[in-house]
Amino acid sequence: MKFKVFCLSSLLGLGAYTSLQAAETDTRAVSSTLTVNAGYDQVVPQQTKVTMSATVSNQSATYQWVQTAGSTVSLKNAKTSTASFISPTVTTSTTLSFKVTATDSTGTKTDNINIEVWAPFNTASDPSLLGDFSKKTGWKCDQDLSKSGLVSSVNVVNLGSTKRYTITAIPQHAIGSFPNAGNPNVAAQQLYTLDIPSSPTKQSVSTAVKLFGFTSDGVTFDRNTAECYNNSPSCEWRYEAVTAGIAKGAYQWSWLGSDCNNGHVQPNGNYHYHGLPESLINKLGDTGQKMVLMGYAADGFPIYGRWGYSTATSATSAIKRMKGSYRLKSGTRRSGPGGTYDGTFIQDWVYVKGLGDLDECNGRFGVTPQHPNGIYHYYLADSYPFIPSCVYGKVVDNDFLGAGR
Repeated sequence: MKFKVFCLSSLLGLGAYTSLQAAETDTRAVSSTLTVNAGYDQVVPQQTKVTMSATVSNQSATYQWVQTAGSTVSLKNAKTSTASFISPTVTTSTTLSFKVTATDSTGTKTDNINIEVWAPFNTASDPSLLGDFSKKTGWKCDQDLSKSGLVSSVNVVNLGSTKRYTITAIPQHAIGSFPNAGNPNVAAQQLYTLDIPSSPTKQSVSTAVKLFGFTSDGVTFDRNTAECYNNSPSCEWRYEAVTAGIAKGAYQWSWLGSDCNNGHVQPNGNYHYHGLPESLINKLGDTGQKMVLMGYAADGFPIYGRWGYSTATSATSAIKRMKGSYRLKSGTRRSGPGGTYDGTFIQDWVYVKGLGDLDECNGRFGVTPQHPNGIYHYYLADSYPFIPSCVYGKVVDNDFLGAGR
């Protein structure tokens, strides 16, 4: 990626820049004498301890946590800054909502937090779906990077035929704990610039990319890994970042150290996604009621969440979960590691045109809320490849191209 040296305070104050999108409205109460912050929303597995920590401007304030929505849980230490509970067993992913109230001599302020309890998909009939990550150590996302002083920023300037995005690669949602057993790195603030076309155009042939794109929070989709079987320079067999979880053997859970967002940290501190960012999906409200814009791909086309219109060209058609068009190959590998095609490697998968809703790059042409006349666009899907490693538009910034990390 191109690296530019800026004073961060100057970067955030540049008047020429505009925000990528208003992903949500901040309704937190503000007072000159008392403020309270419940922290970022979390995504957690079932039957795990969940901790919610509020911060206030007046350390002498009193606290009261209450649950406002979702399956009832038993709150512990509800009258302190840090409350906790055990997440319930659920049949489908469920959001629990809580409110913290802080009180001092000047008055009372409140803030809210959502905790999504994630339920795995049943993969018995369809191995292309996400596996049961609740068995994976360190999977939950409950670390708020903003409380460590890290700043999330996405700014854009129009350069005519291109738009230049400056990002810090810090999400506005909770992530997993790093370092961990599978990843020895610590998340750190970055300062990257990425250029995409202002008016993207679809080409007839796809282009392989290293970075598929970036989110509304300014975190990159780095679909493939750098790990290859036997460290082969040609990387004939590249380890798969996400579906190693549905495979069997040594690499099933911990080798990447990824969290509930299928994200982890590079040696330089860059936090990035290899699969669906569940915390961002939860934060933006991608719940099956509407199409939700998640960010932009390397070619400038928009990226949406799991859900799209059942009829691509009709905004009045029902919303459905988009499905990719890949399946596991049958039989056994004839070279390299051998063994059954089980999802351990990217080469275990094959694209089958028309098998699902999307093309080889998880895209299709159709109407979207931002483009009522139709546009080619991409989806983050619950089925392989989850996020793609190719795009169909022209890539103008070479930082998007190359091998995986």
